[in-house]
Amino acid sequence: MRLEGHGMSLSNQELKQYSDDHIAYEIEMINETAVVVSTLSGYDEQYLTSHPGERIKLNAFIESFLIHARNILDFLYKYPMKDDIAAQHYLKGWKAPGMSPNICFYYASQGNKSSKINKHLAHLTETRMTKGRSTKGWPVQILQKEINEVLLDFYTQVPITNIGTKLQKMRAQAIKCAGDSVPILKPPQGSAPIVSNATKTSAP
Repeated sequence: MRLEGHGMSLSNQELKQYSDDHIAYEIEMINETAVVVSTLSGYDEQYLTSHPGERIKLNAFIESFLIHARNILDFLYKYPMKDDIAAQHYLKGWKAPGMSPNICFYYASQGNKSSKINKHLAHLTETRMTKGRSTKGWPVQILQKEINEVLLDFYTQVPITNIGTKLQKMRAQAIKCAGDSVPILKPPQGSAPIVSNATKTSAP
């Protein structure tokens, strides 16, 4: 589906292929990196101090999660500009649900200020110094859960013929899980844990 005046001039088949090659990839990375972060976050501070390689690994997976989370949130919440691909390309009239407080705080820009992800991760800013290194807790599992809930809303509306086969499988699994207490999207080759009492993790 094309949006007149927005996005590249991709055919419907190209958009379907794009959904498998890129959108599905972003979703997989959100879920798989969240799994690793959950595991590494189980180490106490003393262990991470004495094993710097594990801390570097934890930081890298947190940062990877946040970058992919921002990409998929852009897909869901932003109207496409220039060559952006967005949810509206697949579902005409798509309106994302209201942002949760967590998504709003970490992702959304506040007035003329960039988002927390942009300020603390994607750019070198003064905010990194003024806010301090120890104040940047990232609730990875909570954000993962809430992003998947928005994706589930998208899945229940998007025509299955508008997306590729890989994303169709993700959609089917998401809808199947919708009856659970916490509906989490599960990639075809691995599932993300349902975390009810997620703790914040920090990247330097």
